[in-house]
Amino acid sequence: MKGCILKRYDGRYFTYLKPMLAPIEDIVRQYNWLVTDCEVYDLPDSRFNSADYVWLSGDELLDIAQHKSQFIWAVFSAIPKHVPREQAMLGEPLPQVEEYVGCYHSPLRIQHSLAEIEFLAIDSSYVIFISKHDALVAQWAAAFEHAMDLDVYIDDLRRKYPGRF
Repeated sequence: MKGCILKRYDGRYFTYLKPMLAPIEDIVRQYNWLVTDCEVYDLPDSRFNSADYVWLSGDELLDIAQHKSQFIWAVFSAIPKHVPREQAMLGEPLPQVEEYVGCYHSPLRIQHSLAEIEFLAIDSSYVIFISKHDALVAQWAAAFEHAMDLDVYIDDLRRKYPGRF
């Protein structure tokens, strides 16, 4: 499993979904998406700020991405389409952003056991992308000049803050 982090982006806001999903748009369509722990600015769909979770098809997520809405906090978990929502939610804790530290430890892991991809929008400051498909991480990272391998980033954190990571 691989991941990358994007803390610098030459576009306006990198927690806008459209530029974040563009490099893997065809892949996005192949999944259903569980969106949790969400705080979003300027999105007409109020479910994202009021519901515990939102379940969307890949096409619905790409439609949402057309809005110039900034996701301050959110976890986007890609669940294979053959898995029904009820099964995906059965006995699974909802993925979290702020409380979750697993994305800063090796080996990397995705929070939801059935998810194959996980995006985390963190405090509108950076985005973490993790996937069970290493080539997909490379494809996504190649689209962003400042994307950094998450394992390298974690190693840097360990050197700067011994004992914390």
